[in-house]
Amino acid sequence: MISLFATKIVYVDNCNLNLENLERKCRNHMATEPSSTRSNVGGYQGHFFDDNELYNLIERSIPNIQDKPIKKFKYGAWVNVNGLGSYNERHNHDPHAGTFMSGVFYVKCPEGSGRIRFYDPRPHINTSTDMKYYNGGDTYHWFPPIPNTLIMFPGWVEHGVTEVKIQDSDYYDGQGRYAITSFFSNHREPVK
Repeated sequence: MISLFATKIVYVDNCNLNLENLERKCRNHMATEPSSTRSNVGGYQGHFFDDNELYNLIERSIPNIQDKPIKKFKYGAWVNVNGLGSYNERHNHDPHAGTFMSGVFYVKCPEGSGRIRFYDPRPHINTSTDMKYYNGGDTYHWFPPIPNTLIMFPGWVEHGVTEVKIQDSDYYDGQGRYAITSFFSNHREPVK
């Protein structure tokens, strides 16, 4: 069997970043950067987050084609902290705006943290008999949030986060689901 039109997802576990330091940086970011509302329903979403250790991990993890190396890229990140009842609606990171890949790095994920869900981009796939036979008709795939894990995916892939069900999740007191979301745009120079 040959897989046709597969979507590449990068999954890096046990990243070995300093989670205590990243959580402290996230909490400091929450104290200085106002929250905005994009895909988040409830919770905190603060843009313009920067961390060199995370940046270097992402840079090392970007898949490259050997004869078309990515020489440089534009990087942006934001802090996404969800408490009880918060979630992120289905969305994508607009590829027409230059997004090459998107990603999420999990800092803190107590039991009951929302799971990321990726939606199958093929239309009408849920009614296809072969899809029902081979995949049970599922039109999405879940990944549980695991601390020190990085997931990267094409920006056009629709995704969302299920409702957080962490009890006593006042995220300003250090509780809740802490994730750092990022995107990067490919500014590869033409191959000669």
